[in-house]
Amino acid sequence: LLLDQRFLAGNGNYLRSEILWSAAVDPAARPGALPPSALERLAMATLRIARRSYRTGGITVPAKRLARLRSRGLRYPRYRFNVFGREGDACYRCDSVIERRSMGSRNLFVCPGCQAA
Repeated sequence: LLLDQRFLAGNGNYLRSEILWSAAVDPAARPGALPPSALERLAMATLRIARRSYRTGGITVPAKRLARLRSRGLRYPRYRFNVFGREGDACYRCDSVIERRSMGSRNLFVCPGCQAA
C-alpha cells in the first residue's frame, strides 16, 4: 500500500522500509487487519518520516541520532537511514539484526524484533 502511487504519491522503496520500522508495523500485515493503534502509528510515521526526508534531502534518522552517527565519523550512506540498506547491522531500538527481505519484487529492510507480527 505504501508504494501504491494512487494511494500516496511520492513514497519510494526506502520510505516504505523507514515508515514501517518507525511505526513498528510488520510489513506483511494487511492494513485492514491492523488495530486502530497501529494504524495511527502508521499514519503519523508516514507524515513524520516523509517530511523529515524532504527537509533533510533524504535523511530519515532523527536529529539527535544523526549527530551521534556523524560524530562517530560515519558518512552519508551509513548515517542516513534507520533500517534501509542496513542489512546485518543492529537495530537502533532493540539491537536485533536488520534483515533484507523481498516484497513485491523490491527490497524491504525489516527489524524482526521491532516489527514482529
